[in-house]
Amino acid sequence: MRTRPGYGAQGEALAQSGLSGSGYAGYLEGAAYAAYQNRRGQVGAEMRRDWQTYRQKTAEERDRLLQSTVGKLYSMGIRDAEAAGQYGVLMGLSEEDSKVAAAMAATLAEAPGSSGADRDRVNMISNMLTWGLQYDTMVSYAMQCGYSREDAVSIADTAWQMVQEMSRRYNNQNQ
Repeated sequence: MRTRPGYGAQGEALAQSGLSGSGYAGYLEGAAYAAYQNRRGQVGAEMRRDWQTYRQKTAEERDRLLQSTVGKLYSMGIRDAEAAGQYGVLMGLSEEDSKVAAAMAATLAEAPGSSGADRDRVNMISNMLTWGLQYDTMVSYAMQCGYSREDAVSIADTAWQMVQEMSRRYNNQNQ
């Protein structure tokens, strides 16, 4: 067995104490704590962003389901508030949302005019709500169905107002 060369008493004492008293251990602890806090802040920000995204997606899906249910209630001719509410629950809406959908379907059914052209407009609005279209897509759809730009904008405005009204009623009920 070989012996290691000695470094003298002072060298051996330094080797024995390692880095204690040098401040390096404190520096490493501080750096580790700073890295921990930084990561913790990043994770917190990611969690908040993910929560906001989840809430936004949930609200968008609820709006689409609500619009779709209103359109289906209208197209199937369900006018009774209780039956409309039950259908809404079956479609996955809450009881409150089902009441909103039933009220909006009744509003759509009471739209003025029973002539062919007016009925076509009401059916188109029903389709727009059922499909959950956005405003620009509503205008494009109406124009593709043969309406002039002016009429298409008018139809889309009516449908979009209904979407806004559904959202307003929903928000009022859930405050």
